[in-house]
Amino acid sequence: VYELGIITVAVSFITAVAAGEALLAVLFNALVFVLVIFLFRLLVIPFILRFIEHGTEVSLAMSGIIITLLLASLSSVLGLGSLIGALVAGMLVRQTLLGDVKHHRPWEAHRISSAIHTIAFGFFVPLFFVHVGLLTDLTAVLDNWALGFVLVVIAVFGTVVGSAAGYVWQGGKWKEGWLLGWALNAKGDTEIVIATLALNSGIIGKEIFSSLIFMAVVSTMVSPLVFRGLLKRRRIR
Repeated sequence: VYELGIITVAVSFITAVAAGEALLAVLFNALVFVLVIFLFRLLVIPFILRFIEHGTEVSLAMSGIIITLLLASLSSVLGLGSLIGALVAGMLVRQTLLGDVKHHRPWEAHRISSAIHTIAFGFFVPLFFVHVGLLTDLTAVLDNWALGFVLVVIAVFGTVVGSAAGYVWQGGKWKEGWLLGWALNAKGDTEIVIATLALNSGIIGKEIFSSLIFMAVVSTMVSPLVFRGLLKRRRIR
């Protein structure tokens, strides 16, 4: 969430500067979006969820998608980028579902969450990865192999060592923190979304984008192998 928030703010300001818009106008639009979020949280989303609670799986999934598209479109119109709107919509829907104390259940137990999860991973997520694959230039990866290697080292070191240090700081053991760091090291989702957003916004070129995708693929493939090896060694001991 922090990563997406930071990159969204950066893209919004860069887009505003490139378009010659005043930064004060961007801040005003951000304030308007925050106010709309409160209205959605208090009035719109609870009403929609109650209205379609007993609907079919298709109506449940479509209602969640409509909520997401509404906030994504609004944030895009306000110059904040569609990503932040979609992210906030997902958090609001989830918070509304889990915030119901009277019917408190895990998200998997809610029909709307299960429906959205099914349609997302059954259609949108594979389609997004196909899109990313078409944008990736393998020639650029080979020509900039040193950059890709450096990005892999930085990404792995930052996640593994950072997670382990945080775990030790909270009173855990270093070996357990090291294992946790490798478990969290896969970078196949948020990083690719951010890289795609940066590419579409013109912040980075295809060379850097392809190197970032290379980093995500390598860390995602290597991390489970290392994690399984470390876990096996702990069991043998």
